[in-house]
Amino acid sequence: MYIKEIKKKNKYSDKIFVYHRLVESYRTPKGPRQRIILNLGTLTIPEEQWKMLADRIEEIIHKQNRLFNIPEEIEKLAQHYASLIVDNKSVEVDSEIKEEEENFHEVDINTIETSNVKMIGGEYLSYSYLKKLKLDELFKKLGFTKYEQDIAIWLIVGRLLNPGSELSTYEWGLKISGMDELLNTNFKNYSLSGLYRTSELLYKNKDKIEKYLREE
Repeated sequence: MYIKEIKKKNKYSDKIFVYHRLVESYRTPKGPRQRIILNLGTLTIPEEQWKMLADRIEEIIHKQNRLFNIPEEIEKLAQHYASLIVDNKSVEVDSEIKEEEENFHEVDINTIETSNVKMIGGEYLSYSYLKKLKLDELFKKLGFTKYEQDIAIWLIVGRLLNPGSELSTYEWGLKISGMDELLNTNFKNYSLSGLYRTSELLYKNKDKIEKYLREE
């Protein structure tokens, strides 16, 4: 496993978003490929510590003991990301470098089980406090559409429970969180560009939101 930096320019502005992925290389008959293990959001640790973090995440996942101590910050990050991988139990394939491949397996259909378990506890507490502050009503007064109000709440709760980039928050909302159930909607109907636009809308209204919170 290793960490890969991704830079993406928002088509609605000149702002460049930087985020990081935990990636795994593997071989196929058609050559080497890469799998995205987890989107890490935006890392703040130095690049020279990326390998240490990736190695430690892999050790935790495979329940391997470490011989030498590592910085506390790296250990906390590794434990956090490893728990997300274990909870998510899914591996994406980098669409930029993977060609479609057919892969057939024999499956006993009587043994198939399906599940779509999502987290809701932290979301419920965060959303309850957000409503107590009446931030949802504030967004409406600021002219946010219902679509933008839902995404604004998604962004705020996501940053509280799963700090990272808009992309990281987007995937957290789709795959891990049950936040959309609290909002009585379905995040699959929302686009990543919608998160970028709403993020900028929140920033434009930052002073008004902060003033409102101080008065509260």
